[in-house]
Amino acid sequence: MAKLALLSLLLLGPTRIYSQPEAWSHGELKWYVISTPHFLVYYHDHPNALEYPQLKGPERTARAAAQIAEEIYEPITTLYGHKPERVSFIIRDTDDYSNGGAYYYDNKIEIWASSLDYELRGTHHWLRNVITHEFAHMVSIQAMMKFPRKIPGIYLQYMGYEKERRLDVLRGFPNRVASYPIAGIVLPVWFAEGVAQYQSKAFDYEFWDSHRDMILRDRALHENLLSINEMGVFGKNSIGNESAYNSGYALVSYMADQYGEDVLKAITHASSKPFESFDGAIKKVTGKSMDALYDEWSQKITSDYKATIKTLGTLQKGKLIFSKGTSNFYPTFSPDGSKFVFVSNTGNDYLSQNSMYLYDLANHSTIKLINDADGMPSWSPDGRYLIYSKNLDKNPNHSQYNDIYVYEMATKTEKRITRSLRAFSPIFSPDMKSIYAIINRDGSNNILRIDGQEENLANPRELQPYRAPRGMSSRFLTHFENGRQIYKLAITPEHRIFFDTSIDDGRDIASIDSAGQDFQMLSAEHYDERSPSLSKDGKTLYYASDKTGIFNIYAKDLTTKTDIALTNVTGGGFYPSVSSSGQMVFTLYDNVGFKISLLSSLAPVSLGSYLVKNPNISPEKPDFYPKRTPSYPKSYVDQIRSAPDSAKKYKTTFLDFSFLPVVRLDYGTVKPGMYFYSSDVLSKSSFFGGVLTNRQFDYDLFGIMEFGGFGPTLFLELYNSVRSRTFRNDGDPTDGINNDLIEKDRLELREVDAGIDLSLLRPRDLRLNYTYIESNIKVGGRKYDFREGFYRAIPRTGNIKYFYGNDFFANWKYSDLKQSVDYEINPRGGRKLSLKYGYNFENLIRGFAVNSGNGSTDELYTKA
Repeated sequence: MAKLALLSLLLLGPTRIYSQPEAWSHGELKWYVISTPHFLVYYHDHPNALEYPQLKGPERTARAAAQIAEEIYEPITTLYGHKPERVSFIIRDTDDYSNGGAYYYDNKIEIWASSLDYELRGTHHWLRNVITHEFAHMVSIQAMMKFPRKIPGIYLQYMGYEKERRLDVLRGFPNRVASYPIAGIVLPVWFAEGVAQYQSKAFDYEFWDSHRDMILRDRALHENLLSINEMGVFGKNSIGNESAYNSGYALVSYMADQYGEDVLKAITHASSKPFESFDGAIKKVTGKSMDALYDEWSQKITSDYKATIKTLGTLQKGKLIFSKGTSNFYPTFSPDGSKFVFVSNTGNDYLSQNSMYLYDLANHSTIKLINDADGMPSWSPDGRYLIYSKNLDKNPNHSQYNDIYVYEMATKTEKRITRSLRAFSPIFSPDMKSIYAIINRDGSNNILRIDGQEENLANPRELQPYRAPRGMSSRFLTHFENGRQIYKLAITPEHRIFFDTSIDDGRDIASIDSAGQDFQMLSAEHYDERSPSLSKDGKTLYYASDKTGIFNIYAKDLTTKTDIALTNVTGGGFYPSVSSSGQMVFTLYDNVGFKISLLSSLAPVSLGSYLVKNPNISPEKPDFYPKRTPSYPKSYVDQIRSAPDSAKKYKTTFLDFSFLPVVRLDYGTVKPGMYFYSSDVLSKSSFFGGVLTNRQFDYDLFGIMEFGGFGPTLFLELYNSVRSRTFRNDGDPTDGINNDLIEKDRLELREVDAGIDLSLLRPRDLRLNYTYIESNIKVGGRKYDFREGFYRAIPRTGNIKYFYGNDFFANWKYSDLKQSVDYEINPRGGRKLSLKYGYNFENLIRGFAVNSGNGSTDELYTKA
């Protein structure tokens, strides 16, 4: 709904590699609510609960969210000196997608249950991180509001019109429209996101990790830091937007270190003054202008990075062999080592816009194999097939789920293996009789084994949840329900599965056998170890680690457990794959992009003495991985865990109304009024209205009501406008009317729109609606001849229905414009179509006739 985009700013938290799911209405869901002292937490059952009763919704995630929210309440509200009214958390798990959003005017926060796995972010405990991030948004921004929360802003508007060309036209067509909002909040992106990531020194849910350091360090070393103005807005590509996050986080951390953590509270409260700019608040609190503070910070980090990077010694980055686009991930050698596949966003702006490519080492050629490849590809042992996942909404409920696909190299054909299974990172077993994949549900990941003969796997009928096609079966190897994450699978010739995993901060590498037994942690260090791959004989493990503060590629002998470093880079190295001939391809982050690099031979390198330090803050907090354990009210934790039946069924609950005062200059008159809106907490029903009037009692009234709680969206729109014109009678002196009389004509427009929005190919792309409209005119002493357009005597004065109509419309819209930074003004591909069919029953007055029955005059109409 456009009004929500206009009136309630959604501040996004971390975004996964996938794009935002389209707004399909999930009317099949049942919702529940958990009540805590300061929060209401809403969650739903499973989208397929009727078909598969054993499938559950995100209840575990909701209960954990309730617990975490209460734990962080006091530290965050104390830091910013503001306690909001009871906040609603909405937990969604209809898609394999990670994000969070704070609707700070509506006092609600939306969280997606799936844990974040994003190439530009380190790994943290998802729920603790995102809940604290969004609640910090809520508290800090509400503390900065210049008006009460229920008044998001004030609108100043102007409307101008063409000059009237006919005497019976009250106003010309509006040709000048200007609207100037006076916002209730003024703050740049870097500060909004910086304080939400800084959170509080009482927490380690978000901290300056090696991914954030990589992005900022790379920009500083290439003298490509964002300016203070560029840090203030989004609207960039994925790395550009993430750089605004990182730069803001680093600058806020610097300010907190230089002036104390209370500086954040002081700035937010100074910014809440009605006539105080954000830059003015910075100057008032710190004594320095924003430009001076930025210059001081940027010069310091640039100097520090250039000094520390000199300690790295001899670099080993390999040879860049593919650098188009900004994201080139998951290079994977074929079994014979002659080629490798990878995914890339070549020609696109965002990391989610990936296709799969094949690189031939012999002739250095690259060809595209498939579109929409989201995750890690894997080869079959004989090189005939590729197996991978896609994140699409091709299922009855339009949920954006991960599913498994197989690509046959010889025939260049793609086949789907699963439907709505939420499966990703698939691999073949060495004997081609099984597939292993990771399943995502309720914020936890588990490993699933799909068994079947090779012909079943290569020519499958789709495997669905709890229902396997003939010749195939499936079983879980792990049964985690505590939020544990699993990211990438690799398998030895002996069928032992290695994977990187996380339950809190950073990742570790673990293994398990093909029967789901003998779970082992290969490492449990405080640094991050990820992206495991294996040598062909299964005796050497290759992985990425940030043990020095920079991600590099390492090799571990699984027999001796010894490690050697294979790269020494200034950015970061990820996703190694080693061929049988000893060549290695990996993803290299360098100069604001992920590229593919090749090492022709593997030899140990020295990594120098780059320290795991954050150059933006003081030595009191030196480590990327702080070890403090904050103390929380454990009695409340026990209370939540001992109340499994505390959830209640959701009943439609509307949020408080918000009001926007409006002052409009309209046809030379001042017309004050207001807009107002509200919706239920789940955004299934909404109301948006407005009223404006002037001293002539001309007015504009409208109300728009929508209900979409069961799938399609029903809407009802009501409009009523009155316009008047006052004039001195200068008509024909022979008509007997006093020429000095002041006359007033009033025109009233009434309209009712009702209908339904249906979702065919896209959400709400088909609208069926009925419209009734009528125009009434109340004339003064002067009489109109509506046919001739000049003044004549007519049989009567008073209200006259000038026009009325009944209209029926069907309007279908389709758009597949390629998403890009500037696609709205500079589309780079795709189609946008609109098909509209209408049938009108409209009538326009053509004169009057005398009713012989009672002697009155009646209007006569003609079809318009």
